Amino acid sequence: MIKKLIFKLFLIISATTSLFAETASIDIEKSALNLVKIAVESYAMPGVTEFEKTQIDAMFLNDLKVSDRLEAVANPFKNGYDTPVTAAELQSKGIELLIKYKISKTPNGITTEYKLIDPQKNTPYMQRFTVSNFTEYPFLSHNMTVSINFFKSFIISSLVFFQLKTEGTMWTSATCLLV
Repeated sequence: MIKKLIFKLFLIISATTSLFAETASIDIEKSALNLVKIAVESYAMPGVTEFEKTQIDAMFLNDLKVSDRLEAVANPFKNGYDTPVTAAELQSKGIELLIKYKISKTPNGITTEYKLIDPQKNTPYMQRFTVSNFTEYPFLSHNMTVSINFFKSFIISSLVFFQLKTEGTMWTSATCLLV
């Protein structure tokens, strides 16, 4: 008798609380005060449709927005994947990093190849990712973002060290790696 009453009470409470349920949502706020400004250029090689390019671009930009220390800014260049950009050009526009990537179709599927360009260094970091078909395109942007986040920590550390050094503050490189 008591078990039935407790069970009925449990059902009533469960039913009434589910009437007032809300959709779960998460607001992501970037807590860093000085986000590194990164410009993004994307290029579609012949054979890649505009729809495919747009989908990959949108996914990649959304992945970058979730990054903890990057702020995607408008890119004033867009002058070609293999066209070099000088450090002076980047710095004059307030851009600290530049990502150029191209999307191409290969016999193995869809490939993205990107260059992460730091104006303080002469050589860009480059990497390529491939998925077997277009339905797996989110993995292209996720893999690019993970790779960029891994290497950006070293680049951002060097940028912070460079900024501190030019401001006259002397910190050790080990301290900057903790930033």
